[in-house]
Amino acid sequence: MCLHFQEAYVTFPETFHDPHAVSIAAEDVGWKEPTPRSSRVRVRRHSGQDELCQAGGLWLVRRTARDAGTAVVSESIEMSSVEAELLWTRLLGS
Repeated sequence: MCLHFQEAYVTFPETFHDPHAVSIAAEDVGWKEPTPRSSRVRVRRHSGQDELCQAGGLWLVRRTARDAGTAVVSESIEMSSVEAELLWTRLLGS
């Protein structure tokens, strides 16, 4: 698999999988119940349990956890794209 990025090619090994989010216990993300804000939510990136989303000009991180076989969805507060990218990076532990 190759990705084209600013005239450079990045090659990933065949065993490459999406990164999985890690806990950031030192930071309170402020998870809350999902809010129906738009008829469409665009998922920009995803990891094992998290999604970086854009809806109605705002960005957020959506987390899906499993509790006794039931999906429990929570979201961060809405923020700008820059703030959301920073949060996403911290969630991935980069």
